[in-house]
Amino acid sequence: MMRDGKLKQSCYVPSSSAEVIGNNLDLVTEILLRVPAKPLLKFKCVSKQWLSLISDPKFCVSHTHHQPPTAPSALFLLNYLASSPQLIVPLKNEPMPITIP
Repeated sequence: MMRDGKLKQSCYVPSSSAEVIGNNLDLVTEILLRVPAKPLLKFKCVSKQWLSLISDPKFCVSHTHHQPPTAPSALFLLNYLASSPQLIVPLKNEPMPITIP
């Protein structure tokens, strides 16, 4: 296309890497299985296809199996009979910020 005597080049490449990956549902699934849960919930807004995939119960089970198990970092002891502050017992030797209202 000519405009003011200059040739304008098109930047669009019809088969870009993003398109190739986006059109490969198996590859998208494998990538999304490795994304942590919180960002994954935001990705439901990307497209109807992603919403359907992420909402699928089979995907949810697979996602759970792909995520590393999280160990509890502390034990919270609650005394229903006392109105005193509750107790948090760290399960690791690392210092924890403890705030109890």
